Amino acid sequence: MTDRILARLRAWSIDDALLNGSAVSGDRTTLARRGRLLNFSYRSRVAGALRQLVAAAARQSGPKPVIAAKLHLKWREILESKALILMLADELEREPHVSPRGVILADRLVRGGDSPVYWPDPVNHPCAHTVESAVKHARAALHMG
Repeated sequence: MTDRILARLRAWSIDDALLNGSAVSGDRTTLARRGRLLNFSYRSRVAGALRQLVAAAARQSGPKPVIAAKLHLKWREILESKALILMLADELEREPHVSPRGVILADRLVRGGDSPVYWPDPVNHPCAHTVESAVKHARAALHMG
């Protein structure tokens, strides 16, 4: 129980360690986080958030659409990558075996403030990726061993 609580509290930093390969493989907190990332209900929530992202982009008509977090969406790029985003969502729910890295990257597409789906602060936080490249990267990571 304690490991699961710590895994939730430290989720972002554990995810960072998993993404850069520095996570200690036998650490019980890391194992608890990996288990949560691979859990079907968690993956389903991430898939739902991706679908909501596409729906929010589709509802927008102005040049600076806003999602619930009040971050401006790159709605044109999202809609141009709609098929890829929905494919990623489907794979999160459909594939029996996925990599935690792919789940993290998919989740960060929606929850990461520096995600390419949001308009960045061009001075302090320039975006290095397009929506399409980030989604392709997440899909590739999802299927890695």
